[in-house]
Amino acid sequence: MTASIRSTAIAPGSAGVRDPVVAWLLACCGALLVVRAQLASVPALWIDEAFSLYHARLPLAHLWTEGWRLESSPPLYYSTLWAWQRVFGDGEQAARLLSVALTAVSTVFVHRAARILAGPRAGAAAALVVLLPTLGLEYAVEIRPYALQLVWISIALAALAGLVADRRSGAAGGGARTAARIATIVLVAAAAFYTHSTSFAFHAGLAAAGLHAVVASRAGGRGLLVWALACAALAVLCVPQLLSMAGVLATNSAGLAWIPSSLDPVTLSRVARQLVLGQMHWGYRVSGPIAALLYAVIVASAWRSRGHPGIVSVGVVLPAVGALALVAADVVQPVLLHRTALWLLLPASILVGCAAARADWRSVPLRVVSIALLVAIAASSGAYLESRPSQRPWSDVLRELGARLEPGDRIVFLDPEVACVHRHYATGALRDAPGLWLDAGPQRRFRNPQRLDLGCNRPTPIGPADLGTGAGRDWVLTGDDGQRADLDDVLRASDGRLQAVPGSRIERGGRTHATQVARH
Repeated sequence: MTASIRSTAIAPGSAGVRDPVVAWLLACCGALLVVRAQLASVPALWIDEAFSLYHARLPLAHLWTEGWRLESSPPLYYSTLWAWQRVFGDGEQAARLLSVALTAVSTVFVHRAARILAGPRAGAAAALVVLLPTLGLEYAVEIRPYALQLVWISIALAALAGLVADRRSGAAGGGARTAARIATIVLVAAAAFYTHSTSFAFHAGLAAAGLHAVVASRAGGRGLLVWALACAALAVLCVPQLLSMAGVLATNSAGLAWIPSSLDPVTLSRVARQLVLGQMHWGYRVSGPIAALLYAVIVASAWRSRGHPGIVSVGVVLPAVGALALVAADVVQPVLLHRTALWLLLPASILVGCAAARADWRSVPLRVVSIALLVAIAASSGAYLESRPSQRPWSDVLRELGARLEPGDRIVFLDPEVACVHRHYATGALRDAPGLWLDAGPQRRFRNPQRLDLGCNRPTPIGPADLGTGAGRDWVLTGDDGQRADLDDVLRASDGRLQAVPGSRIERGGRTHATQVARH
């Protein structure tokens, strides 16, 4: 076993690049990254992205002080976007290109981790696998923290892979190299937590994977002590963000997320399907079997890799414990959503890439299954690309609203993120129209009045009784199903005094985004 591990470590020279299979796989990776760069030019903000653009325009000192206290997402991504905007501009396309660049970086480190564990072909295969899922395609161009989170996690995975490979092979220069790898793991794991709070699940998986690697390599008590100290150092580094999370949980009734806590089989199945196929509406009869087949490939890869401790640590133990941590945490605080589990695709891709590099591709069934899965993933990605404009319709919605606007009309928001997207796309009279904030009842996270002070146009708070009392018409913008339900509650509670004007709704993708409300 030691000989086989030693043979799979990165060898000097560029023998892997001269391998035509490796070259073909890497060329496919390049093509997929080009597709992501092309997507960056599509104007399709959704409300969280609009807030990201606005928040990153605030002073850097504010992001790490008052902004850190009010915003549930940690400040490291916003700080990175802040710096990027000052070099490449603060437009939507420039911000999306940051996520594309970060995706390329994380792909490089996934390639490195798999190459360390199982050779050049494994590295190229893992890089291709991590770029295939539709969910990765979606969030590779999102102006949100996930792409940066994946960079930190991929670096940690590569360092962990190097650590376990060194221990198994007895590589020279072990003391200094081991210390450098452990320090890298601790620092980038902490950076992941300061990028997105759900990185705590990665920390749980990382701790378990390191423990498995120490036991498998027979490092003894010294190895266990070193890893325990590394975990303790990580915990200390994360204390400020933990305190910030505690403050958010104490001041916001909905906590860190709007996601309803529900661990029933239907919810878990939906999250599992969306993780590998994205948010496609094919129905369970189509997406269920395809997702099941993809997970069967992951399980088969784990079984095939059971004799390689390094692969098991990085590709099996780490994602398994991390997934369990997400599910367990959801019982207390709702965090389980496909995008919070996006990072699981990285170790899973390393696992599948390592197994694929050692598979017998002369097998006809293996070829048939692989082609079928590639076609299914391509169809899923195509469906996403086709539906993307209707899923992020705000540029069209506000263009139509601007055409309907008359002098004296007011814009009413239920959510500061909607105020941000309004200020991003609105022009002319629509941009200059008075902005109001409707206090429609119990405060959710998005409607925290203190956080509203960060809103793009600082709208004036009003109550339901103030609707329809202006000189012009009131247009209510609703950003999600919850806000539309809240508006309906306001109308019902008015006992007929308020109503949605017939024919006034502006809809896209079967959802209402703007409604004129008047007094009856």
